[in-house]
Amino acid sequence: SEGPVPVCLPQATDINDFASATKQVLDQLEYYLHTDNVAMGNLWQVMALSLKDPPGPSPVIAASAHSAAPSNQILDDRLVAMIYKHLLPAISIAKPNPWLSSMAWNVLRQLTIFQRYMIYSCWET
Repeated sequence: SEGPVPVCLPQATDINDFASATKQVLDQLEYYLHTDNVAMGNLWQVMALSLKDPPGPSPVIAASAHSAAPSNQILDDRLVAMIYKHLLPAISIAKPNPWLSSMAWNVLRQLTIFQRYMIYSCWET
């Protein structure tokens, strides 16, 4: 016997645990995430709290700092994948919700131009 089957996911203690546990849940939810505004809102809040400064100066970041709305934050690559594989497709087919749209834009607008456009190019609808 392989032992008892867990009845729930273990609590995430850092962003690495969160990303892997959330990926499992989102992979199970697939296209049904759009029906749960609370879950989507909570995920966007985690994304906002996970924004961080880039490790060092780069030409892409410097160029974005001169734009009308400076965007100089980055997200972990696993969280970026979560945005373009799950969150943006879900918000695209959900009923119109200004609160969710505002939360999504609040995260996306703070990213570097490079990371934001990479998300747009990978957006799966």
